Amino acid sequence: MNVDFSDFIEVSGLLNYDPETISKIYRKNPKRLLKRLWQTLIPIFAYIFSVGWDKLTGKLKQERNARLRAKELTNLLVELGPAFVKAGQALSTRPDIIPVILLEELSELQDQLPGFDGNKAMELIEEDLNSKIDDIFFIY
Repeated sequence: MNVDFSDFIEVSGLLNYDPETISKIYRKNPKRLLKRLWQTLIPIFAYIFSVGWDKLTGKLKQERNARLRAKELTNLLVELGPAFVKAGQALSTRPDIIPVILLEELSELQDQLPGFDGNKAMELIEEDLNSKIDDIFFIY
């Protein structure tokens, strides 16, 4: 599991939110930006299209289909990453703008999330600190 994290914002030395610096980082790494846009926009547009189609054909009026689309959205947010999960969590608290079926599914994002891979976490820490975990923490 050797993933390249060399162009992460954090690895670039940015510790606080600075839009100008982030913009410079992405200008140096346009492939990363395009890849992330591709990874997020295509699934989002595919989901919106499928919901729109179900709405046009009347399938969304059936509770079973509406629940299926709501569950698909929840899974999509988890796949897209932490920022999207946070957006879903925020929406799950808005009964004034979100249908009940979708609220029920989005509420799963509050405490039913899959765990983060420990090996990946260790790899990120080692990459970020430029040292092996065993060299940083001494276990007696």
